[in-house]
Amino acid sequence: MQTPALSNPLRILGIDPGSRITGYGVIELTGLVPRYVASGCIRTAEGSLEQRLAQIYAGLGEVVGLHLPGANHAWGRATPFHRALATLIISR
Repeated sequence: MQTPALSNPLRILGIDPGSRITGYGVIELTGLVPRYVASGCIRTAEGSLEQRLAQIYAGLGEVVGLHLPGANHAWGRATPFHRALATLIISR
């Protein structure tokens, strides 16, 4: 079975979450060929969890604006572990 080729380039943002350092990488797929676009990390300053999360949110907003302009936000399916982790963080 063949995988259909993409006719338009598709940019994908991968995120390695952390409350002090959050990594990211952006690749572009043209057909089935990946191409490196950018990578880096967002380092948060000292502060409460809420302050660090706000810094991460702002930093990821800059990454999306720079490398995925006009992007629709499409999140991968969260596993039960991710939902539990998010609940834990939110309820802190």
